[in-house]
Amino acid sequence: MDDFQKAEIMLEDAESLRDMDLKLALEMLKEAYNMAPDYPNLANKIFLLESSLEEMNKTRDRLLKMYEDGEYYKALELLNNMPLGYTFSRKEEISKKLKENLRQTEDLLTSTSAVSQQDLSKKMDALKSALALTPDFPGIREKMQEIEKDIEQFKASIEQINSTIKTGDTKEAQELLDSLGDKYLKTGTLYELQEKITRRIKARKKNLALILILIFVMSFSITYGAYELRSIKKAQSTWEEVAPLINEENFEDAHKKSLEILATLVGTRLLWQSQKKELSTQVTELLNSDSFTEGLKGNILFEGRYIPKAAVLNTGSMNRVVSEADHFLKTERFEEAIKAYQNALIVSATIKSEESSTTKAAINTLIKQAQLGRVNKLIKDGDRLYDTINFDAAVGKYQEAARFLKKDNIEDPSILRKIDSSINRAHLASLDGLISTANRYYNSLDYDSAIDQYNKALSFATTNKIATQEIKNLLAKNINITKLDKLISSGDHRFRLAEWESAIEIYEQAIKFAEKNGLTNTPSIKQTTQRLAESKLSRTISICNKLDQEAEILWARNEFAKVMAQYQHILTAIKSSAYSTDSKLKEIQAETLAKMVKTDRAIFLDGKKVYLAKNYESIMRRAFNLSSDASFLNLEIILLSDKDNKLLYNISAFSYEKKNRTGKYSRYEIQYLYDTDTDSWQLTKKNMSSTQKEDVIY
Repeated sequence: MDDFQKAEIMLEDAESLRDMDLKLALEMLKEAYNMAPDYPNLANKIFLLESSLEEMNKTRDRLLKMYEDGEYYKALELLNNMPLGYTFSRKEEISKKLKENLRQTEDLLTSTSAVSQQDLSKKMDALKSALALTPDFPGIREKMQEIEKDIEQFKASIEQINSTIKTGDTKEAQELLDSLGDKYLKTGTLYELQEKITRRIKARKKNLALILILIFVMSFSITYGAYELRSIKKAQSTWEEVAPLINEENFEDAHKKSLEILATLVGTRLLWQSQKKELSTQVTELLNSDSFTEGLKGNILFEGRYIPKAAVLNTGSMNRVVSEADHFLKTERFEEAIKAYQNALIVSATIKSEESSTTKAAINTLIKQAQLGRVNKLIKDGDRLYDTINFDAAVGKYQEAARFLKKDNIEDPSILRKIDSSINRAHLASLDGLISTANRYYNSLDYDSAIDQYNKALSFATTNKIATQEIKNLLAKNINITKLDKLISSGDHRFRLAEWESAIEIYEQAIKFAEKNGLTNTPSIKQTTQRLAESKLSRTISICNKLDQEAEILWARNEFAKVMAQYQHILTAIKSSAYSTDSKLKEIQAETLAKMVKTDRAIFLDGKKVYLAKNYESIMRRAFNLSSDASFLNLEIILLSDKDNKLLYNISAFSYEKKNRTGKYSRYEIQYLYDTDTDSWQLTKKNMSSTQKEDVIY
């Protein structure tokens, strides 16, 4: 194998190395030149590759300067335009960092499109992070300036609301706050303002309440002393009535009077304490004495021990025993009356038989009268408890009356009906209380507690057999309305957070629930239908904003076909939306169509530039009558003008030609005109400059 053939092999190896290591490829070309200096066009290739490396070194220096100055976006563009085979010491490190920074920047910019338009702080934070990663990324600073203006306007509005709150005009402050909620996301600041307004309103009400309390305390202080004095005098007067009653053996009335005295004394808490203590001691000693307690039971002291009066046959007649029982009956001490009459029956057993039957019949009649009185008294006690809203205790009294009615064999249907009616009335009142409690929970938006309370009301009504169909329907409707409003409240929360997908899902569940349970005419479901429409519209707008943001990033990379695809996706999203005629979507559609026209033009211009880059060598050869083996380096294509349907390009490139012991490298430059009407190219201007160079022996 001769040197010429070896050189040819080395040339092939050098070509294969161009995309991996230009410097090594150059060394192989020089070595091939030393073997075969006359190899066609070899010196020209060496010169062009050296020139290319010199240009790349300059580009490398520019890139490093940009990297040090933080111009990462431009630096990455330079790096991407460098030949793959051109390497330098920090290329891999810088490339890795720049690409990672760009990826993170684009992710941050994409994330801002998913953030609600109202959430200024999140958008600003994302843009600041993106700017820190790639300070020269196109369009970031402009977006930040727009958001800063919105933030300043938001702060000014907050100051205005605070000022209005200080003046006390809570109505105007609330209106201003509500108007902010439509434009900005409800942040902690807005919630704090809402609390300020609410506290201001409550403070007014509280001050009024304090004034009323103060007036009451002052009037109470004046009257309370007089009230206690009257109470002490009343108790002393009642005590004077007790002794005559005891002398008459009227222990029942004496007992009542004594209890009245103690009750009166309990009401005196602040003044007249010595008089209260003295009188209270006297009454207590009386009530605890044996003679009084036994007399109260109907017993008398007989031969050293207390026994029932009725048992002392020789101490009185039958009339006296019955008279004592009659007294119990008149004073509504029915339990004692029944016992006394039963004692009278025992006494009657000692009376002659011809008198006994009449006496027994009369006493049995009185016993029945006392038993009936006991039942009626229990009913009255139940009514009194009902009037004090103690419904459970009232039901207990009514049920006790029913038991005695059955036990004593009292056949009176009217009383039984009255008891049943009273029990039913008390149960209905209890049910009303349960429903009222559930309504309070509902009005305070505590939906879970409200549902639990409505279910308790339904269970209570069923257990106590008062659950009419009307009551069942009412409670079932209340439960369903509460469940519906709970769903809607959850959807509204997602709506305020701009979580459109979740809001739509929950609102649709609420509407289906309302349709299933016949609640479609409620005010809340009408508002929900409107919110659902707003959520779907906002979701479409959010999708369009995200696609537009991605299109901006692709535009910055000159990937115009992908940009056009993004805009087409926007139009598809709008067209498929049920709200395509909405003014906001119409505006986005119009803007997108305008951008598509601009993008279509960019695609057209980029296509012409690609055409020139592909065919510039043949264009140059024809323009300057160069040989077919002339090669070029450092191509530069610039669009000089675009008007009147004509595109004017400036194309420049370098070439090298070897002659004997000298070489000549030349810079060729032409202006090339494209006529869009005729779809034709025309050379309008050309220029060439050359420099001689001594041949180099490698």
